[in-house]
Amino acid sequence: MGYCRLSGKAVHYKNIKEITPQGLYYIDEGDTHYIDFLECRKNFVNYVNSSNDFTITDLKEIESKCVAWRCMLQIEFFSEPRIKIIIPYKKTLWERITKRNSRKCTRIYLDLLYRIRDNGWSTFDLS
Repeated sequence: MGYCRLSGKAVHYKNIKEITPQGLYYIDEGDTHYIDFLECRKNFVNYVNSSNDFTITDLKEIESKCVAWRCMLQIEFFSEPRIKIIIPYKKTLWERITKRNSRKCTRIYLDLLYRIRDNGWSTFDLS
């Protein structure tokens, strides 16, 4: 695929309240919302089977654990509607002076991916 086209509604990573084997809870506009991983897997499989972006056209739900795709510090879940978890990156004054890149965002991003994986699910890498 080679490019990112994450277009879901943006939710800041700090609004994630819990990731369980069943799904993810997050806060948006003061309300708690839920992303069902079984629904995400079903939607991902349907997308793969109906898309020209993949060489496979007969993926079965039982064969997949994928609930989202990811690219450049963003994870977009195949929920309805799609929800994109973002990790905004801002350079600190020290990083600007020393011209160093922050590793904090990468750690947060990887932590989210590991939490999804540790609950039995996977994400598809678009980068």
